[in-house]
Amino acid sequence: MRALLFILAGMLAWGAAIPSIPEAQAERLVAYSYHRGDAADLKREFRDLWRDLNDFRHKHSFQAQGFSSRGPYGVWMRRVEDAGRRYPDRLQRQMGLVFAELRQVGLDYERTRGNGSRHTQQKAAAFDRALR
Repeated sequence: MRALLFILAGMLAWGAAIPSIPEAQAERLVAYSYHRGDAADLKREFRDLWRDLNDFRHKHSFQAQGFSSRGPYGVWMRRVEDAGRRYPDRLQRQMGLVFAELRQVGLDYERTRGNGSRHTQQKAAAFDRALR
């Protein structure tokens, strides 16, 4: 697989036409082109942030301060935003662990005092499935 990726990259560098490959194989090539460590790191970081959000979303201090920059939960929001910039969007989508969606879930928990909406519940279930 890696050899095929290098061959395709070489063909691109020399301006050669790339042979048509099935879409499913192309998706595997794209997924493989990321370092395997990136996916593991993304999953670990997302899991930690998701666990933290679920730990504090019902706390009175979170309901009172939310993600204020002066409160302790603003740090969580900055960590989510930083992680979203660090990992490629395509990898996040492929894994079903998109940091922008986690941010939105956090904002929804802030707005609903930790309860969330139907959409938030659906996202939470999707996150749990992706993290298994």
